Amino acid sequence: MPRLTAPFILSRPITYSPLLLREIDFRSSSIPSLENLLILRDQLDSYDFTDNDLPSLTNLPRLTRCKEINLSSNIIETLQSDISSRLPNLEILTLTSNSLKTIRSILPILSCTSLRYLSLLGNGVTGKKYYRMIIIGHLKNLKVLDYKKITSSEREKSSAFLKSSICTDLLSSLKSSSSTSETLEEVDSAPLVTAGTRSFTVDDKKLIKSMIEQAKSAEVIDVIQEYVKRGEMPPRSVMGEEEKEEEEKEQLIEEEKEEPTATATATAPAPASKKRPRSTSNASVTSDTSKGSGKRSRANSSASKDSKVSKKSKTSKTVETEEKTVTEENFAKLTVAKLKDLMKEKGIEIPKKAKKAELVKILEES
Repeated sequence: MPRLTAPFILSRPITYSPLLLREIDFRSSSIPSLENLLILRDQLDSYDFTDNDLPSLTNLPRLTRCKEINLSSNIIETLQSDISSRLPNLEILTLTSNSLKTIRSILPILSCTSLRYLSLLGNGVTGKKYYRMIIIGHLKNLKVLDYKKITSSEREKSSAFLKSSICTDLLSSLKSSSSTSETLEEVDSAPLVTAGTRSFTVDDKKLIKSMIEQAKSAEVIDVIQEYVKRGEMPPRSVMGEEEKEEEEKEQLIEEEKEEPTATATATAPAPASKKRPRSTSNASVTSDTSKGSGKRSRANSSASKDSKVSKKSKTSKTVETEEKTVTEENFAKLTVAKLKDLMKEKGIEIPKKAKKAELVKILEES
């Protein structure tokens, strides 16, 4: 296997990348390790180590000018712990198709705050729980992860998850533990199986995971975690969805109940008041037509008059009883339209832009 000796490094071609960065090409050179890169005197912007035999990203010198490094198609399992200080201005890191399997193996990347583009596709770590939220939550300048643009909603969820006790406990356990084979799945699944007196099923775990991903705040995630620690299945009410739905349903039911009563009370006295002029006009018409007829027609007209007068008296009595019942009712239960109608009937002046409480007070005083 060829080593990165000084003559070999100086013999490699230096070109400009599509981003107009000065790049040195070490593609497909079967390089087993990184060494002697200081001979380039930190004069390059990009390093391409695609398709080599690198088992780890270590022995990096301090390269302040380096903005991009491509390490695709290697066998990298570990990363240099101080990569952020070795590459302080790194913006593009490509680690596609390597052997990074655990969250612990990518922890050094979380300190590379200048990263804007990161790819870890083809690594086992991409299938771990909370993988994207952990990376997005730590790297505030990251725009694209695994060739997928980061949305604003995804960033909000990730920042909320970062503040939760689940994330802090998880990261502290990963940093303090000495076992390099412990994965995120093993860490966060352990409390789910042993917490309290309940053993959570696979479906329960999937439901809890979806609830955490859909949580809109760190407080909600903490509440879910408390339920899990007690060995209880978190209810959907912790998400605040069911309460909102119930409140909306109650409001709709109340509005539906109020609408028919308001319309009934507003329209009830209207037909009674209209009957008075109609009855008088009809009486005058019948009286006028009865003048030119004989005794028989006069008797019929007088009988009809008596029946109409009796009906009129009945309707007037019903109107009076309705008005009495209305006045006896609690004004606070009536609608604003009904209160205004009562004030008009009583000849009370209606103030402009008056609220319901003011109208009720005026009617009670009257």
